[in-house]
Amino acid sequence: VGQHVSCGIKSTGTLWCWGFGVADGNNGDSSRFTRSSPLQIGVATTWRQVSVGGGLTCATRTDDSGYCWGNNWDGGIGDGTTNDATSPVAVTGSWERISAGGASACGIKTDQTLWCWGNNGSGQLGIGSTTSAHTPTKVGTDTWTYIAAADSNACGIKTDLTLWCWGANWNAQVGNNSYTN
Repeated sequence: VGQHVSCGIKSTGTLWCWGFGVADGNNGDSSRFTRSSPLQIGVATTWRQVSVGGGLTCATRTDDSGYCWGNNWDGGIGDGTTNDATSPVAVTGSWERISAGGASACGIKTDQTLWCWGNNGSGQLGIGSTTSAHTPTKVGTDTWTYIAAADSNACGIKTDLTLWCWGANWNAQVGNNSYTN
């Protein structure tokens, strides 16, 4: 469930989305109308995981391919452009899971490395700067089991089962006893 759109994967492996698509095309339909009932996204029957953010949707398939679509004003789709996409666009790499935030995304590749891309105004990419990235950028050298991207921050679980958060911290959402990004 995202800010304006919801998506789900049926037991048949098909991907379906519904909600307000006019602003960002998150529902994958080029007409960008509000959908009050689920709309199938493409014809693939191999979708494994889907994540909906504020203006971005990302998903993976059973062959470890990754896709994002929606608002791409700062490279959140990860294809090197800033062109919005109303249908899934491939994200280079072999992905276990991808989590969509507001205008950025983070994903864990099949080798358990963490990669993030898109808007980085609050440091939500975890790359040690606030420079945005229009393609997936590796985050450190650790290995990860879970990632959750939000509007301006992210949290993940490393393979040693420790929890890490970074990015916007104006409401202490990073959990480090401060309000500093």
